[in-house]
Amino acid sequence: QNASWTPLSWLGLQAGFNYVVSTTETPASGQTQSILNAQNNYWTINFNSLIALDDRTDLDLGYFYYYADDFQNPADGLALGAGAKDHSCTATLTRRISQNVRLNVKFAFNHYEDTSNNGYGNYNSYLISSGLQYRF
Repeated sequence: QNASWTPLSWLGLQAGFNYVVSTTETPASGQTQSILNAQNNYWTINFNSLIALDDRTDLDLGYFYYYADDFQNPADGLALGAGAKDHSCTATLTRRISQNVRLNVKFAFNHYEDTSNNGYGNYNSYLISSGLQYRF
């Protein structure tokens, strides 16, 4: 579910929440403990804001969070299910140079923790990018 609100002419806000129920089932799980049914439920939240700094410049700020806590690692079987946390933050500055030309600069940060591999897949990442758009 997402909700948007524009409280001021220069400010737009959006928030969202999703919960996903996902199950993997197999007839083999009734025959052997080495193959289990797996839950892969997760939920996400997101927040975004768009701020018009002036008539040609916008600032877009965003946050995203993902959480899954269904990882199973049986002693005598196949490890199944998702187990992770993911935080992402973004900031994008867009400037309209003319009616046809836009310039943007973006910064993003991501922090990921994976419980399914004892933290070996954990990482932090950073992104800085820029773009020039010409519209015909």
